[in-house]
Amino acid sequence: MAPPASVLLLFHLIVVGIALALPDVGDGGLGGVGGDHHHRIHVVDPFAVLPPPDPPTTTTTAADRPLTVALVIGSSRPHRLGLRVAKFVRAALAAANHTVVLVDPVEHPLPFLEEKYEDLKRSGREYPKSLDALHAIFTASDAAVIVSPEYNSGLSPPLANMLNYYWLETFLGRAAAVATYSPSSMGGARAAVALRPYLATLGLVSVPEALRVPWADRVLDEDGALVEPDDGAGGLGEGVVEEVRENAREMVRQVGWFGRALRAEREREARADGGA
Repeated sequence: MAPPASVLLLFHLIVVGIALALPDVGDGGLGGVGGDHHHRIHVVDPFAVLPPPDPPTTTTTAADRPLTVALVIGSSRPHRLGLRVAKFVRAALAAANHTVVLVDPVEHPLPFLEEKYEDLKRSGREYPKSLDALHAIFTASDAAVIVSPEYNSGLSPPLANMLNYYWLETFLGRAAAVATYSPSSMGGARAAVALRPYLATLGLVSVPEALRVPWADRVLDEDGALVEPDDGAGGLGEGVVEEVRENAREMVRQVGWFGRALRAEREREARADGGA
C-alpha cells in the first residue's frame, strides 16, 4: 500500500533540508581531488518517482450507444389522433436519449402495392423515390415503433401498404414496439393483436410491452402531452392517464433493452462476415 501523502511530504522536506546543510564537496573538499573534479549530492524529488495517474478512459460499446428509432405513423387522415400519440411517444423516446426519425405516410405518399421494393429496383422501371428514402430510414434504424389506429379490428391500410413494400432484407434483426390508440376505451387493442404476427413476418422482434392509449382525444393534447380530463375521471376510469404514462415508460425501456441486444448481434455478425 502506498504511504500517505503527508508522510511523503515530510520525507521530501527532510531530504531537501539535509542537502541544503551540506557543503559543496567540489574544489578539493570532501572526496575531491584538487579543483579538477566537482562532486555534488543530487537531491531526488521523491514525488518525481511516483507514476502519473492514468487518464480516465471512456469506451462506448453497442450496449451504451443510444438507439436510432423509426417512429411510424399508421394514419393519413386529415384530423388523425395518431399525430398526438406519435408526439407523446417521441418525447418518451427522446427522454431515454434515443434518436427518433418520424415516418409519416403523408410525407411519403405511395401507390397501392404492385411489386416489392427490391423487385422494383431490379426491374429498372421507374418507382417512387420515397421508397428509397424509407428504405434508408428503416435500414439505418435499430428499432421501429408503430403507431397505429384500429381499422375493422386490424391495422390501418396506409401502414400496411407502406410496410408491405419491404421484407427481411430491410427489417431483419431489429426491435419493434406497438402503440395503438382510439377515441374509445379499447385504445386500439385489436390492432395490436394483428400487428404482432405481421411484424414478426417482416423480421422484426416485438417487445412484450405494447402501449395502448384509450380516449386518445381526451388524455392527449395537440402537442402530445398527457392531460387530466377537466371533470376528474370523466368516465375514463381511475388512473387512466397514469397508466398510459407508466405503460409508455416500460415500452421505451424494453425497446432500449431489445434494441441494444439485437444491434450488438447484428454488429457481431457483420464483423464475422467481414473476416470470412
